[in-house]
Amino acid sequence: ALRHKARRGGPQRGIKIMQLLIIKLAKEELLEDLLTALTASGLDTACIVDSSSIQKFMGQRIPIFAGLRTEMDHYSYCKVIAARVLYPESLDEFRRLLKRSNIDFDDLENGTALLIPCEEL
Repeated sequence: ALRHKARRGGPQRGIKIMQLLIIKLAKEELLEDLLTALTASGLDTACIVDSSSIQKFMGQRIPIFAGLRTEMDHYSYCKVIAARVLYPESLDEFRRLLKRSNIDFDDLENGTALLIPCEEL
């Protein structure tokens, strides 16, 4: 397991492993509840990036796919959110709040959520 050391004073109590939470949100109507859940669970240093799906990009920029634009319209919304997770308790609370808000990333129509173990440089 990778261990995260605090910048000052060595390892902090309660830090087990640092992780990176990456969310690709596919439904605009979930954004407010998702951001509320992140903030309420202490993951309030997240970064939000407006992005585009590859399907939308191809439909707009590559002529051979231009005819497929209407089929690819449901891919029009895409935000990528990245947050550093230091405390497992924050992640537990985030999952609880997602469930309460009926945000389920098992449903790929909502988007995708990944949790990646990492080490700070």
